[in-house]
Amino acid sequence: MDVEVVSQLRPTSDITMAVPGTLGSRSIEALKIPEILLAILVWLSRRDQAIAARVSRMWSALALDLIWKTVPEIRHLINTYSELEWTRDYLWVWRFRDISAGGRWDVFAAYARRVQELQSSEDRDFAPDVIHHLMSQAEGSSGLSSFFPKLRSLKLRVDSCGPFLVRALRLVPPSLQSLQVDFTNRFRGAFETLGNLLSYLNAVPLNLLSRVELTGCGEVSDEHLLHLRDELLLHSRTTLVHLDMSLFPITIPDLRRIGSIVPKLKDLKFLGKETSMFTTEEVIDCLNGVGRSFHHLRSIRVSLRSATTPKVRISELIRGLESCQDLRKFDIDVGYFGCPWHILTEADIRYLGSRWPMVESFKLYNKLYNMEYGGEALGSPLALLQEFARVWSRTLQILALNVDTVPPLPDPSTTQPKFERLEMLDVGTSEICREEDIEPIADFLTALSPGPVQIDSWMWGSENLQWGKVGSLVEANFTGKPYVPRLE
Repeated sequence: MDVEVVSQLRPTSDITMAVPGTLGSRSIEALKIPEILLAILVWLSRRDQAIAARVSRMWSALALDLIWKTVPEIRHLINTYSELEWTRDYLWVWRFRDISAGGRWDVFAAYARRVQELQSSEDRDFAPDVIHHLMSQAEGSSGLSSFFPKLRSLKLRVDSCGPFLVRALRLVPPSLQSLQVDFTNRFRGAFETLGNLLSYLNAVPLNLLSRVELTGCGEVSDEHLLHLRDELLLHSRTTLVHLDMSLFPITIPDLRRIGSIVPKLKDLKFLGKETSMFTTEEVIDCLNGVGRSFHHLRSIRVSLRSATTPKVRISELIRGLESCQDLRKFDIDVGYFGCPWHILTEADIRYLGSRWPMVESFKLYNKLYNMEYGGEALGSPLALLQEFARVWSRTLQILALNVDTVPPLPDPSTTQPKFERLEMLDVGTSEICREEDIEPIADFLTALSPGPVQIDSWMWGSENLQWGKVGSLVEANFTGKPYVPRLE
């Protein structure tokens, strides 16, 4: 965001219409029609939109609506009230450079009324006097339930100082549709801070939420907080379709309770408690609970990292999801160390294709290592990708699967059918053991998916470089990343 240009603007301008004389009269008249002008302004950069906002009152109103529609960081907005500077006392914080003459509250409020998408950083990034000064200004402005009446999407990062900005600036309007809270559970009084935030949100109240994401690095199981969470969901039970409960480790009774509150969910993500070992029967019961509670699901993301599912077929684990007939996206991460489930077979994939014929994304994350076999990483045979193309050739866009690249490798000349829409292949922690296998693997992938595809690998060192060579041979966009435990 071009703060140095945008922050100097006033909400309206007294400058009269100034259009280059080379334009014909009809063109000039067309630029006075809001719909036509808006269709042009949306293609401009933020800097050019800021220049357009100085042309006339009409241009200013439309351009400023676009400029302030999405605010990637709330300090850009606060900067319009009074200039901020990054300074250090005992910590680096944002503070006002000079507030002695007061700020431009009318300008700030005019821009805030235009914001539709906003991200609020951690409160600890701002000096306490900044927050208290804004709070005093807000308290003097009565008659508004929120300074952001058009806000539809809010992302909050909640840290040690608590959600003061949320209250000080009345960030949350009743019409909010998307709420994402990233909660850092690393400080004293963390649960109290989270409880205060949930209580504040419930008091708004929020009746139109379609997306709720409550994520973080901790595991919240306090009964009072669970009650506040359920109250938040209850307010939007008729509109909520996307739910991420990663902050609250899910139990089977919890799944049933959430299913009774918001039965029409289409997108569900949840984690099992890291410190609890899930047996095969408990994993099956958990996914059966999902199938019984959420019949309208189109996307499921589940991580039960502490599960032990030795020699269990994936088709047995997810059979309970059969009642979710509209599923299009699977993201299954069950288990980490110990004996893995049985590797995928052609029969498993045919079963999946027969139950869910329109799958767009299939991510199956095995354990990183098989301790029974000396820590060797396991994967499904590379040739099995052909079976995925057979059942989902026209729909599959994303496939994540650990693959086994040990010879014999599949013959590219016999590859049929092919993926028509595949955009990304995530090979996880798969290894390529021999340099001479790189070219045959690339030939097979090229034959399997003729279009452009991104290849992701979570390996490190030489294994990562080898998948990078495969990517260059198939002219793919390769993304190599060091392995980190998946919590998202």
